[in-house]
Amino acid sequence: MADRKLSQLPETTNLAGDDIIPVVDTSETKTKKVKVSNLLADQITSAERTKLQGIAEGATANQTDAYLLNRANHTGPTGLGTSSIKDVPAIGNADPDEVVLGSDTRLTNARTPTSHNHTASEITDFNSSVDSRIAGSSDAGHGTGSVTLHNDVTNAGSGAIITTAERTAISNLGSASTKDVATTGDASASQVVKGDDSRLTDSRPLILAS
Repeated sequence: MADRKLSQLPETTNLAGDDIIPVVDTSETKTKKVKVSNLLADQITSAERTKLQGIAEGATANQTDAYLLNRANHTGPTGLGTSSIKDVPAIGNADPDEVVLGSDTRLTNARTPTSHNHTASEITDFNSSVDSRIAGSSDAGHGTGSVTLHNDVTNAGSGAIITTAERTAISNLGSASTKDVATTGDASASQVVKGDDSRLTDSRPLILAS
């Protein structure tokens, strides 16, 4: 083969591993050769190059630490509840930040209710329980339980509430019985006066009839 310049050599795009590429060694001022396979030994394969070409631009760009640490930016699969990020103990009872196994002893152990109060409206059978208690009670507060109607209240015996004399006294009350009396000083127009009301003793001019 006649000597030719490199610029005069035909160009190929289909190199084989055993093809030779001339290399100028500047340290020795000599022309050497290298096989294509040795030149590409540390390079990527065609399959790797195809894989890289399928990655979108910016897909591997790093996010800030603040973004990566924010749980809201890592939603994961949809439909998961808040328990999905909790651990469960391998055995035994769960810690405060774990979800419990079905064998957790606290799910079935007996416990004494703590002292607490409820309003009547919160007790579903309150009215029926009270009615039943009153109807069948023989406690001292209810007498013998024999008085069940207003008509059973009498002037004597177990049904006596007030005596006849007391009832008569009440019926004989005058109109002043509903009036207030001043605590101190003179009475107002809607009150009755006490004996020390200043207007009972003060002097006033005599008015003569014409």
